[in-house]
Amino acid sequence: MIRLVIFNFQGRHTAKVKLVGKSTLRLTVYPAIKDIGFAPGAHYFLYIPDRWCFWESHPFTAASWRPAGPNLTQAPEKVIVALRKTTPNSPQTSSDEEDIKKIRSNEKRKSYRRDTIIITTSTQRKPQRAKLTFLINARRGMTRSLLERITPGSSIEVPCLLEGPYGIARPVPSFPTVVIIAGGVGVSTALPYLMQHLSTRVEVTKRFVLIWSVREGSMAEKILKGVKGLGFRQDVVVKVYITRSEEKDSWRLPIGVKVRYRRPRIEESIIKEAKGRVPGTPMAVIACGGAAVVDCARKGTVEALEDAAGKNGTGEIVYWEEGYGW
Repeated sequence: MIRLVIFNFQGRHTAKVKLVGKSTLRLTVYPAIKDIGFAPGAHYFLYIPDRWCFWESHPFTAASWRPAGPNLTQAPEKVIVALRKTTPNSPQTSSDEEDIKKIRSNEKRKSYRRDTIIITTSTQRKPQRAKLTFLINARRGMTRSLLERITPGSSIEVPCLLEGPYGIARPVPSFPTVVIIAGGVGVSTALPYLMQHLSTRVEVTKRFVLIWSVREGSMAEKILKGVKGLGFRQDVVVKVYITRSEEKDSWRLPIGVKVRYRRPRIEESIIKEAKGRVPGTPMAVIACGGAAVVDCARKGTVEALEDAAGKNGTGEIVYWEEGYGW
């Protein structure tokens, strides 16, 4: 309880909850403090204090973080150029005379003068609020209660308390080859590393592969909506495996995302990436999802070590696991 007070003494946070899948929630927290301490792989304990079981909390990995932006007090100036019919006796300023000289070169505009009007709008723009986003698979207790309060296409706002961050950021950028295997909301762990790679200049990592298994195409569309620039990066491969949608369904996924309508062959994919890398270079494998996903990733990594590295032990493969479930 003391730690909870320390993390929230500057004020209570608010959160917006929206449905992005049949039982998947996107919870966006607008923190009351400027720096929440976000890093890829960080997880937080969330409390929703507007129900009788206010003490109930669950750990969730943050999928993204956006810092607060500046306050734009007014919109940019708008310049309007107007043509007004003139007469020989019309009053003219020196600027008007200069404008007329320019216009006279065009025969069709001899009898018109040009007025330049600058309008400064006074519309006030709110500052960009900081936000922390979580993807939650509703099961029981607190998460089930949130799911039952939401209807498709709508959202609700609830107060919340945060405890964290916990965990450590893996040194993903220091590996030439990175493979992340995600299942369902396990993509929460993968997205921060992907966005980090897309937003920085490529130095060490020459190949970044994300393999995501998700049941619904609509969920993949909503979650990947904010990922930009994939179509222009030869070093990034994102494969989405939609397991419960027909191939005729059409989803607007970002350019560069490869879609398959089946379950991924996780072991084969890891072995293929291990064989295809530059011989002797290290490779990182991260698995995040349910038990079946991490079991396959673990097995594939072991087989890749045996097959690609051999008895000499060359070509190090590092494996990190983020299991989802309680």
